[in-house]
Amino acid sequence: MNIVEDFILFVFTLILMTILNSKFALSSENVLCAKDQIPEIKSQYIFIGEDHRDYKSKQFIVDYLPVLKAMGFKTIFVEYIESYDQKDLDLYNTDPITYREQAFRTYGLPGDWGYDPIDYLRLTDAIGFYDFDVFGLDRRSDLRFNMDEDLKMAIRDRHMFNVVRDHISKHPFEKIIFFNGSSHSFLNSKLPEPSFYQLFKEHFRFFKTTNIKVDYFNYDSLSRERIQISKLNPKILCPKDYILFSPSLNSEFDFYIFENTLDFLPIIDHPNSVPI
Repeated sequence: MNIVEDFILFVFTLILMTILNSKFALSSENVLCAKDQIPEIKSQYIFIGEDHRDYKSKQFIVDYLPVLKAMGFKTIFVEYIESYDQKDLDLYNTDPITYREQAFRTYGLPGDWGYDPIDYLRLTDAIGFYDFDVFGLDRRSDLRFNMDEDLKMAIRDRHMFNVVRDHISKHPFEKIIFFNGSSHSFLNSKLPEPSFYQLFKEHFRFFKTTNIKVDYFNYDSLSRERIQISKLNPKILCPKDYILFSPSLNSEFDFYIFENTLDFLPIIDHPNSVPI
């Protein structure tokens, strides 16, 4: 390689690094405190995508139910309970204390939900305590265990949308939270069929919708951003609060919520992990 080629390569590398640094640049403008930004969301519908295995997803909802209620939300649809169990939830909505165990049986028994039920129990208790109405969103127990995962996801996403569409047709002015796995909560190009969020956005395109991902990410760009957030010292930015990251570029989620900690390690999901 001669001097001219070396110079061209150097210039190209310099331009590329400038673009990357600009792309992943962070400032205090897009790293916000949840307590300041969440109340400013003017959407009628909020999707909150979680990692079923991570307690932080449930804890964030528990902590922010009073805020969401003050914003006018009193209805929450959840993936961890099936829509077929709505009769039990209707009882729970009228008397959370009396029907607590009955609601717990819809997702807490072995062989049903399949994830640690304790954090979901705390979440359900909080939903009842703050007088939210909870609705089941999913269907899974009637799908064959050995069914193709992509087909199963497509059936479930379509079912979620149908359940919600029917509810909204009867309650068009209701403000609603949807709490489900993050794969259901954005325009997921990895799925062969539209996600619940995509179906919803296409049908209710004239209604303002916000989607949030809670402390769960699988992209190099977010890992870079997470590391850079730590350099801003979030404990000073958001004492005793969650960090809310608003991407400066087009993103799959409007906001990403992180726990307020300096332990910002990049975590990349295994490429063969099953969508949730």
